[in-house]
Amino acid sequence: MLRKEDWMDIKAQVSERVYLKDVARELGVHPKTVSRALKRGGPPWGRRPKGRRSKLDPFFVRAGGQARP
Repeated sequence: MLRKEDWMDIKAQVSERVYLKDVARELGVHPKTVSRALKRGGPPWGRRPKGRRSKLDPFFVRAGGQARP
């Protein structure tokens, strides 16, 4: 996942006409990640959506013997 600083680096290097492949290599990510970041048009939000809970959650038991909240 890219950080805001990474996105700013991508934007700066692309404005200097650096190849996306070279930018990706420098950041250690796949070139498709760089192109998606540019297509998104802004830095990442920094939040991920919460996962849905299962209908069976009240019936699952943790290793400590307690049901999940």
